Amino acid sequence: MPILILGILIFEMVYLTISRIGTKKVHGFFEYLDFTGKDHLHHRIKAFGFSSRQAVLFIFLIASILGLGALVLKNGRTIDAVFLLLQATLIFFVIIILMSKGKNSLE
Repeated sequence: MPILILGILIFEMVYLTISRIGTKKVHGFFEYLDFTGKDHLHHRIKAFGFSSRQAVLFIFLIASILGLGALVLKNGRTIDAVFLLLQATLIFFVIIILMSKGKNSLE
């Protein structure tokens, strides 16, 4: 359940770490800690033409859906867990698409 509730934050941290290391933007741990960039999810959503408020509301909507899914999972059956896993996977694929398309808009 905590993974679903914090899913957006965990996903973005893992995605950005892999992306920054893969593109060789950072070469060491301290350089990673000092790195500031416009490759975060909210920057990429804004690159699509959303306002800051709309970007925050979009991220809030996704986090709320995942959080509600975690609440259902708490008292749910196995079929509920399978459905929520599918839902979370689809949401993360949408975020991956946004991250990759937004990357092109930022460059």
